[in-house]
Amino acid sequence: ASGTWTNTMSNIYVTNNHLSKGGIYIQGPDTPAEYMTNIYVENNQLIDSWRAGINCQNVGKFVSIRNNTIQNSNSDAAADTGQEPCIYLSDCTDAICEGNFIYMGKLDPDDDQFSPHGIRYNDLVNPTIEHNRIINRTTNNPSYESTGTHTGSVRISRNL
Repeated sequence: ASGTWTNTMSNIYVTNNHLSKGGIYIQGPDTPAEYMTNIYVENNQLIDSWRAGINCQNVGKFVSIRNNTIQNSNSDAAADTGQEPCIYLSDCTDAICEGNFIYMGKLDPDDDQFSPHGIRYNDLVNPTIEHNRIINRTTNNPSYESTGTHTGSVRISRNL
């Protein structure tokens, strides 16, 4: 995000959508992130997203990413795969990512740029990432990737 933000965007609901070859992007300003609060991305179905399935960055207070079904990401094979996982969370406070079903099944062609990560997250405050189900059929790409620093009350479980 760039430019000057003067208004807070709050209580945003992205729910019950079915998207093929698309994704959901929530991105607030680099500073202060407090201009984006109370974001709900729930009960969506995303198939073969061109880039990230769900990309959420710079949310200052509370984001809920729950009960989404995502099959593959980065289906256009962009070379910059850092922000193109099935779910990407970066610089968010009080993020809850749970109950999502992710299928990383892109084998033809067997290319590392397809579904580069199941859930990738970095620099979170008070995150809860648990009870997600990831089926990973790719050969080299991790189901989870954590970068940066996570602070506050951190609950991350990779079991299911």
